[in-house]
Amino acid sequence: MPRWSQRKRTATPEELSQILANATAFNLTTGEKNQLSVDATIVMAHARQSATRRKSPGEQFIAQTLGLLHTPFGDVEREWVHAQLRAGATAIQKCRTHRPPRCSCWAASRQALWQAQDSYGPKSPQGWAALRVYEAIEALESASGPEPEPAGTQ
Repeated sequence: MPRWSQRKRTATPEELSQILANATAFNLTTGEKNQLSVDATIVMAHARQSATRRKSPGEQFIAQTLGLLHTPFGDVEREWVHAQLRAGATAIQKCRTHRPPRCSCWAASRQALWQAQDSYGPKSPQGWAALRVYEAIEALESASGPEPEPAGTQ
């Protein structure tokens, strides 16, 4: 079982940033670094949302039960956001010849995110979320370089 799935509580954004900054000291794999980057993005988004306002019981029901993520322009499906983040992070992780910026490994994710922004517009929940996901993957890409594969996994 991966180490990060054994956590008892959610880490603060500062703790996650510190761990990512010292990834070598913690002997983190690429997958663990990617997961922590996604976790940091989600924790920061939740912290920002909590700081701006408190949720009503109806909003809590929508977020928890229906799986929606609140944006300044309305709600968007949380699973869509997670799927886009996962697709981009996985593509970057699997790229053997990663060349930032805008490596071809995550071109399909870029295209999907640009399409969502173009189709729905920047002042829509989908467009807003697509831009934030794009920025998160772009930050992950610039933090990632080609890493040698462990022996025997080729």
